[in-house]
Amino acid sequence: MNTAILTLAMALASAPAIELDDAPVYVAGGQYTATLSQLTGRWQLLPIDAADRIVRSECAQEVHLPPGLWLINRNASGEPELLAPSGTALPPGYRERIALASCDAPATGALRAPAELIDWLAEHAGAVWVDE
Repeated sequence: MNTAILTLAMALASAPAIELDDAPVYVAGGQYTATLSQLTGRWQLLPIDAADRIVRSECAQEVHLPPGLWLINRNASGEPELLAPSGTALPPGYRERIALASCDAPATGALRAPAELIDWLAEHAGAVWVDE
């Protein structure tokens, strides 16, 4: 019996370690209620009523967001913005808060989207999954 336990222990000790991906795992509709594909300008809205919608934005962009989860927030002035939680990897020096601005707004350094979409996000979305 002791020999079998010792043999098993030695086998486990010499087995290669299993590497687990420690990146956060997010579930659509659970942790985020919208997605953005930056390359295509395609937004997918995932409301609680399960009536998913696709919105295409053709706004000229000034910023490219690092992929990951971004929370919908309001800045000190009450304007909508995206906020990177700690689970979203940001490049060194990258801002954790990015303003949301309509396509024709005079803002600089903001993620641009149609005004109606920004209003919907501020009212109905808690977080956005941003992809390349």
